[in-house]
Amino acid sequence: MRKDVLVAIAAVVAILAIAYGLSAVRPAVAPTVAPTASPAAATSTAPPGADTVVMRVNGEPVTQREFAYFVSSLPEQMQGFFNNPAGRRQMAEQYVRMKVLEQEASRMGADKDPDVSARMKFGHTNLAVEYALQKIAGNASEAQLRAEYDKNRGKHTVTDLRHVLIAYQGGRIPSTHGAALPPDQVMERAKKIAAQLRAGADFADVARKESDDTGSARQGGLIGPVPRGSLPPEMERVVETLQPGQVSDPVRSEFGIHIFRVDGRHPQSFEEVKASLKQEVQQSVVNETVVRLQKSARVDLDPKYFPPAAPAKAPKG
Repeated sequence: MRKDVLVAIAAVVAILAIAYGLSAVRPAVAPTVAPTASPAAATSTAPPGADTVVMRVNGEPVTQREFAYFVSSLPEQMQGFFNNPAGRRQMAEQYVRMKVLEQEASRMGADKDPDVSARMKFGHTNLAVEYALQKIAGNASEAQLRAEYDKNRGKHTVTDLRHVLIAYQGGRIPSTHGAALPPDQVMERAKKIAAQLRAGADFADVARKESDDTGSARQGGLIGPVPRGSLPPEMERVVETLQPGQVSDPVRSEFGIHIFRVDGRHPQSFEEVKASLKQEVQQSVVNETVVRLQKSARVDLDPKYFPPAAPAKAPKG
């Protein structure tokens, strides 16, 4: 194994220590379905004979399952060394370092430290939440996904879209036509270009000549098939109103000033949206379950620590 790989593995303890510190202060967020584990993690976290003891550290047993979870916590590019005997022993050395530090922490009184206890309890909560979310989400059946697809066919539409983008001073896209002008001057220029396009000028030729979006300009302004809802709101509102072949009024965004044309719209197939449909269905089930559980929970708040919110002040006048 290369020396730099060994150095990277040697840094695992420090990396995990930092990660643990970050997890303790991570703010609570809306529950989401946890992503599927990587292939390397999946093959190492539930091997045959997972409860077989594979090492002992000062007499404390470590099972194959426990060691596999350690491996799956490593960066993906390092997990591949699990299949290399020398690499696996290097991983074992790092895990031994963690275990002896854990044992030393216990000897020093970590088990009785209230902050450590609180952080470990929070870690247990995180693991339990992940387990519950995975169980609640379940696996949506093919029939469920097809029913959802049929119910919302109009939602699964892509737009073949082109644009001319003109940069302005302060925008996020640099001008390729000399110094960028102030937004009001660029808007006037964009209005003239839109008028030319409506009068019959070839959109692709105009985009190649005028657009500051060099990537799409080379393709005659073609952005490509754009799924519904994927554009920023100020653009989405305009594009949704356009009929195929229609040219928009200039639209200002943080990037520049756009002139859009819709070439056409077509529905996405079930197979194209199946993965996103599955995630949507699972997320819906999770959200409904969490809301139901929260509403039925008995919650007693200490009013001294959680004082009632002050009533909103009525607006003056």
